[in-house]
Amino acid sequence: MSQPFVELPSLWGSKEPTTDDLYLSRSWRTVLQHHCFPPTEQFDVGSLENYYTPTTLESAGTFTRLKVLRRSAAPGQWRGITPNVVFIVLLGPESELSSKYRRGMLDHEIRRGMEEMRKVGPLTSIYGIAVFGRRMAVYTKNGDDEILPLRPPFDPAADLAPEALWGLDVTSAEGMGRLQEIAVQIKAACADGDTKST
Repeated sequence: MSQPFVELPSLWGSKEPTTDDLYLSRSWRTVLQHHCFPPTEQFDVGSLENYYTPTTLESAGTFTRLKVLRRSAAPGQWRGITPNVVFIVLLGPESELSSKYRRGMLDHEIRRGMEEMRKVGPLTSIYGIAVFGRRMAVYTKNGDDEILPLRPPFDPAADLAPEALWGLDVTSAEGMGRLQEIAVQIKAACADGDTKST
């Protein structure tokens, strides 16, 4: 059972939004390990992964990913999207939230990661979050349905991932509550054997 919501200022303190990926990833690992997927359960928060995406019209640059895996992962199965991955988090510094380009990149990469999870993972319903500092956007995919929130058709001039998507702050009761709700649903699906038929 997830721990109740507690104030989290100690994770971010009074620091201004940071571009320090290590600091950001440690903060999110702490949130996931202590409030959603504690070490006493059959899940591990994987190590930090940094990626570079080649320049395209839709997405380019670097991003950082954390994954939650079921503990049954075999040795050597920690990098990339494997059948044991049940939740992914893409991280970006809060200072980049105002960048239409960076929001679009994180939105594109979380959707790509979730489609990959759907292909290789066991769960019917999958979740992911794209994060800028403390602010998070929640993504869901149920079976073969499209990923929600729906993304408009690609247009180089369009804001494909409006800033309003990042309306939840993990340091608020609402934001932490939503994150814990997702964790409960993932754990219940794993326990019930809610696996896809394909």
